[in-house]
Amino acid sequence: MEHIDGKGCLRLVSRIVFLVEATFNKRDFHRFGIETLQSNGFGVQVWDLTKVLNPGYAANHRVPDPYTFDGLRVLETNDDIRKAIVRLERNDVVVALLGFSSKYFFIYRSLSRRGIKYGVNSLVPLPGVAPKRNYLKFATKGFSSPGKLLGAVANRLPVSLLGIKPPSFILIAGTAANGSNYPIGKSTDVVNCHTPDYDRYLQMDKTLEARVGQHGVFLDEYLPFHPEFLIGDLKAPAPPETYYHKLNDFFGLVERETGCEVVIAAHPRSKYEDHPDYFDGRTVSRGSTPELIKDAKFVLAHCSTSIGFAVLFEKPVFFLTTNEIEKSYLSDHIAMMAKWFGKRPLNLDEYGELDIDREMTVDATAYNLYRQTFIKKHGTPEIPLWQIFANYLRNSSAA
Repeated sequence: MEHIDGKGCLRLVSRIVFLVEATFNKRDFHRFGIETLQSNGFGVQVWDLTKVLNPGYAANHRVPDPYTFDGLRVLETNDDIRKAIVRLERNDVVVALLGFSSKYFFIYRSLSRRGIKYGVNSLVPLPGVAPKRNYLKFATKGFSSPGKLLGAVANRLPVSLLGIKPPSFILIAGTAANGSNYPIGKSTDVVNCHTPDYDRYLQMDKTLEARVGQHGVFLDEYLPFHPEFLIGDLKAPAPPETYYHKLNDFFGLVERETGCEVVIAAHPRSKYEDHPDYFDGRTVSRGSTPELIKDAKFVLAHCSTSIGFAVLFEKPVFFLTTNEIEKSYLSDHIAMMAKWFGKRPLNLDEYGELDIDREMTVDATAYNLYRQTFIKKHGTPEIPLWQIFANYLRNSSAA
């Protein structure tokens, strides 16, 4: 099927299909720019593959903001996925918001056999870590299982031997993103854009300078309960009984030292309403992280991707860890993140005297470098991410 867009231009792409492996929710609807793509004349579907790819997650986690729309399809078996791919038309485009390892190969292989144009993404790049002993143990966990060992071997084979063609395009944010986790080929188009969080930043009122309020913001990562641990079969980095107690003790100290209330920017997939009051009566807000950071005096964090908002609004960041977290795979990530800002993580078990002046510093050079490296390259369009993608599809179809 060929379609003519509103400007009379021939457009070969008619439908965009997103593949996701974590339960679709309202936040995803906005982050995937579905309304933007629809306003550009594209049909949009989302195939939720969670029950197939991450059954533990699907069975044990309920998103706090469930959402549906006409294009949502929940597929429940491998066969459902294969049949759905067979029914795709040649002018459909698939955006695979998936990883690339042996458990996904049947999807990429099915798309390749059908000759369907598909793309991958590197939209949320983060500082890399060098593998240390504990990280290596995490990475090789479970290789005693024959299936997992075979999967690890398959991951290292040339994808051409697996019947998988390179993606037609990759969405890139920041100079650090290179798609090295995917089988990028010479024919793969690189679409330079920015992180989804930058779209939120674009939508915010920046005609006035950001106010500096009398509060600090903790970027919650829902560490004792994060649903991604259901995907990776991982142990939570810290148990709730000790983790929140240490946080609250530190928050109290910071509040006394700064005169600022600490508010909690709850993780978007958290459900604190189902738990006791873990934050000792402090304000807990889900879904308003950028607004809280814009008006904050400082930010407290582990290694959340929302640190990007602190960079965009030039807010000082305190990096936090604990003895329990230091024994987990997160330790290296927190240390590397802090290093980018010229800081060291504060261990809430042994930080000693708090140097507020040091923690409140902002290194403008470091912030600018982080922005370009992990959020948005200089010179890329200041328009929504999915409008950049829509423009790419229109231009590539006309070529």
